[in-house]
Amino acid sequence: MKSYFNRYLITIALFLVVSLLGAASLPMEYQKVLKRMTLEEKVGQMLLLGIPGTNLNATAKEVVADLKAGGLVLFAANLTSIDQAREFTSALQATAMKTKWQIPLLITADEEGGVVSRMPYGMVTTPGNMALGATGDKDLVKKAYYHAGRQLRALGINMNLAPSLDVNNNPQNPVIGVRSFGSDPYWVSEFGIAALDGLEAANVGSIVKHFPGHGDTGTDSHYSLPIVNKSRAEIDKTELYPFKKALENGAKAVMTAHIEFPALTEGKKIPATLSSEILTDVLREDWNFNGVVSTDDLVMKAITNNFGFREAVVMAVKSGVDQVLIAGDINNQRVAKQAIIDAVKKGEISEERINQSVERILALKAQLGLKKGQVPKLLDAKKEAADAYKVALEVGLNSITMIKDDGRLLKSGDKVLLAVVDNNLMGAGGRNGTKVSAFLKSELQSKGYKVDMVALSSKPTVSERDAVLRAAKDCDVVVLLTRNANTAQGQLALSLTGKPLITVAQQNPYDILRYPETKVHLLTYGYTEASIRALAAILAGEKVPVGKLPVTVSKTYTFGYKK
Repeated sequence: MKSYFNRYLITIALFLVVSLLGAASLPMEYQKVLKRMTLEEKVGQMLLLGIPGTNLNATAKEVVADLKAGGLVLFAANLTSIDQAREFTSALQATAMKTKWQIPLLITADEEGGVVSRMPYGMVTTPGNMALGATGDKDLVKKAYYHAGRQLRALGINMNLAPSLDVNNNPQNPVIGVRSFGSDPYWVSEFGIAALDGLEAANVGSIVKHFPGHGDTGTDSHYSLPIVNKSRAEIDKTELYPFKKALENGAKAVMTAHIEFPALTEGKKIPATLSSEILTDVLREDWNFNGVVSTDDLVMKAITNNFGFREAVVMAVKSGVDQVLIAGDINNQRVAKQAIIDAVKKGEISEERINQSVERILALKAQLGLKKGQVPKLLDAKKEAADAYKVALEVGLNSITMIKDDGRLLKSGDKVLLAVVDNNLMGAGGRNGTKVSAFLKSELQSKGYKVDMVALSSKPTVSERDAVLRAAKDCDVVVLLTRNANTAQGQLALSLTGKPLITVAQQNPYDILRYPETKVHLLTYGYTEASIRALAAILAGEKVPVGKLPVTVSKTYTFGYKK
């Protein structure tokens, strides 16, 4: 354990290095601004805030003009169409240009692909990380993230809150799953670095998350405070490995997780977001990271159920956070800003410490080409979407995995019963407006099949199961699309039709454990349009499934590729 005096010396030395090297990395225009900014203006740069609505309403104006937020986070509800998104982000940047220092905004979004996407109608959601992991192709990962980044730039979004570097080695994980590249730390790091390279080539910022790792939790930090009870050696080997490799390869920003890691905090019951042992000792001192550290949303229940909100904001900054993310209402955002200002005035946080964070944030903006006094130019959205769709389909065709092949796919002339659990709208949030069942039915019909269809809930009722059995009597083969059947056991009875059965896991890859009798089992790792179109081609025998399993499901179904 470091002594207080040693830690004090290290902190002073680190500050001097950051001050000397960090300032030199800033363009002169930002160096001059930083010297002249008030405390209130500097703290504003440390805010990454959500805003309501789809236009420059009064609250959005207050966040940018009055709170002087340095960054914004946009969600699906903020982005309804290409034109609306472009007009909105341009108006937000124009508002920032009316503030005293004319510093452009970091405008961010979670564009992980797959089940987490903010793309509005007209843009393309690429299959997500686990689908990319199933391709085993680092060049394709880089290409997918490059085109995601280009699409973001066409919408006026300059930073992607991705990729997720969580190692998904817990089948019961309720929040990560297919958001991870897989269960092997080496490959998660390799694909994560490729993703970072793709975003950098697109000139879009990236943030690796959820540090130190959310993959081996059985609870969701949106609702409670997870704990990872592993030894330091185990954490170094698994959770921390992809993050360390990403930072060694130039990652410029990290998002913290609201998760307890007692082995990293000397047994303290405190989440990583609020832990100096993790954010300062590990990130800053052990790993020499001088990029931006941002929190996950501080209004998540892992924080609010266990710590006072105002106190948590101050604790986060004291522990090493540069940027606090608050997606909630304007009142919380006002409180957070004032809490940091008050902590500086009381001497709990030094203004030099605030300067360090603002310097890192301005350096990131400079690296992204965000120049003082200039509204960033937007790329051609339609062109970028067209290019992205080609890559998305390539990912779909190379990711779909057949882990059981003891039966048959579709034959010419088959009458097919399509039973779809959850029957989601395709893409995250369904912003292409078409349900999985309707799209897949149309694709199969275009290939000459007669298709009947039954839509089902995630926990099918007796009447829903009876509907499947009745419809199956008049069909030659049943194609059953499951969704997280390993945690929704009521889906099991849907397979008992007596007809040839093809099961398709349309999200997490563990469903095969509930269908041991199925003869053919496919994995799509998501339900984007590209994945479902590729699935139709594979069911019809037009394409051969080439994806490899990116996680170990059981002793029978194991990780599919080697270093």
